[in-house]
Amino acid sequence: MELKNKSEIGLIAPIPDFITLVFCDIYVSIWCDLFCVCCVLMFDSQYN
Repeated sequence: MELKNKSEIGLIAPIPDFITLVFCDIYVSIWCDLFCVCCVLMFDSQYN
């Protein structure tokens, strides 16, 4: 029973891991973009 469950988990696990990686990558990219925009706006307001 244990071996069967482990092999099933092994087959199923890579797909959610891939989705998680892609989701995290997109999420981090969005936050970095927002952060950069905020930095640019603050920088502009200080020097204009």
